[in-house]
Amino acid sequence: MKRLFCKFFLIIFFPSYIFAVIPSYSVKFSGLKNHEILRVLEDNSQLIQLQQHPPRSINALKYRAETDIPNLLEILKTYGYFDAKIITDIEPTSSGVSVFVFIEAGPRYILDAFNIYSTPCEKKLPFLRCKYLSLEDLEIQIKRPTSYRDIINTDLKVLTGLSDCGYPLASTHSREVIVDRKSKIITVDMCVNPGPLCHFGYTTMAGLETIKPLFIAKKIRWKEGDLYSPKEIEETQKRLLETNLFGSVLISHKEQLDSQEQLPMKITVTEAKHKNISLGVNFATIDGFGASIGWANRNVNQMGEQVSINFDISQRSHSGDFIYRKPDFAKLDQDYVFRLLANSERIHVYNSFSYGMTNRIDRKIDKRTYISYGFKQEYIEVKKSINNGYFFLLGLPVYFCYSTANHLLNPTKGFTIIYKPTPYCNLKIKDRFFLKQRLINNLYFPVTKNDFLVLAFRIQLGSIIGPNINKLPFNKLFLGGSDDDLRGYRYKTVSPKDYKGDSTGGRSAIYLTFEPRFRVTKTIGFVPFVDFGNVTRKQYPTPIGKWRKSLGIGLRYFTFFGPLRFDIGFPLNRSKQDPKYRVYVSIGQTF
Repeated sequence: MKRLFCKFFLIIFFPSYIFAVIPSYSVKFSGLKNHEILRVLEDNSQLIQLQQHPPRSINALKYRAETDIPNLLEILKTYGYFDAKIITDIEPTSSGVSVFVFIEAGPRYILDAFNIYSTPCEKKLPFLRCKYLSLEDLEIQIKRPTSYRDIINTDLKVLTGLSDCGYPLASTHSREVIVDRKSKIITVDMCVNPGPLCHFGYTTMAGLETIKPLFIAKKIRWKEGDLYSPKEIEETQKRLLETNLFGSVLISHKEQLDSQEQLPMKITVTEAKHKNISLGVNFATIDGFGASIGWANRNVNQMGEQVSINFDISQRSHSGDFIYRKPDFAKLDQDYVFRLLANSERIHVYNSFSYGMTNRIDRKIDKRTYISYGFKQEYIEVKKSINNGYFFLLGLPVYFCYSTANHLLNPTKGFTIIYKPTPYCNLKIKDRFFLKQRLINNLYFPVTKNDFLVLAFRIQLGSIIGPNINKLPFNKLFLGGSDDDLRGYRYKTVSPKDYKGDSTGGRSAIYLTFEPRFRVTKTIGFVPFVDFGNVTRKQYPTPIGKWRKSLGIGLRYFTFFGPLRFDIGFPLNRSKQDPKYRVYVSIGQTF
């Protein structure tokens, strides 16, 4: 009835209505249930784009609406609606004018066949075999609705698949989209020129200033004559960037084969600065105020060998170390590391001074597996503890890590297993040998798809097998209470006590941590946590003993490199020496 009245009003007052000034107008789309496509139509509609600039008359508005229809119909065709119809209507309202866009979409056409032919196209030659060109790999769904956007994107997927099969010089020759309006189906015929099957040829290098070409040559994953593979190129680029010696790495190839019927390659790099000096100040509730200074050269001998010297000073400890690292030692992805370390530590349960030397091999077996092993000498002097003494240790440290976690600083799925056994020989006493080992398992379970909630679990087991606890260096024993376990307790004080109430340290430990990690926005998250721990004098971890517990809450600020962490922990089994709370600030999740 309302619309009939409006029509009658237009007939009576037609001249004034046509030329009336329009203060504003609204636009309403109806008839299409697909919200994604409807949003695309609205984003590309001139009626909406020019809504803040209304025309001077109804007649001009009507013209704007009619000129909008062909563009909207073309968009509907790209989504498979070839029989769509659109009509518009303009009606006055109390607040201005309303423009109604009625869409009769009709049936959405179905993709019936997608054929890929090899040149010459007119002969419809069957295409070569390539495992990366299956319809599933190309994300093409037959007998399902399709869109021009999906069809056009297939061009790049086909060329990428051909490159993976050894045809990097391939090109698309033509693409024919056949629309059968009677059967409501679409057939696509694509013609591709695969070009020659390519093998890696001679590699040239550009951009080197102080780094020897041999260093890059060691990082190249392919050999001359190997079948062309983009994965090997990507892995080579990744390896070069991970050295931190280059600001950029570009790997390219020529557009034709050389005289050897191989594809010449080129690696173009931009060298980064190799020497740096670092200065810093810090404060922690555990360490108090502190400062650090460091110097590093990442390109010793022009072969990416690294030398660094670092000093850290705080109210609790002083340390300095010298590290030399030789990359790709004897084989690729294997580094030799030599380290000198001196450390002085003054905490509530002991004072210690130590210095040592380590020679080790760091080996990356694959993307998930890492192992390190070596030999170390260590001199330790312990004072102001219940077991003072001098110790000279020879050790064989081993480190094994297997991880499927998806991120180093902010893992949201997967798991990590770390095993660290170190057999020691104490040259100062008769019962010389003992074995210290730790086993760590981190688990990450994403509860929601957008990582709004991730459940994180950690279990740590520690064991020292060997002589009586009084014959072991006190700083090698297990002492709970840090940002890694039992947050909230006084630093390294959680252990069995003697008759005076002093910490004796333990030969075994169990630490459990549970964190539900909430990410409420792109940059802000919060993490409530609970820690459990049991340190005993027994050689092997046992659930029997005095369990300690702590609760806390953490704030996370997510940056491009990882989250900044702020945690506050409260001890639930607090003793007189324990604080009411502890604050921890660092980069990255707790584990």
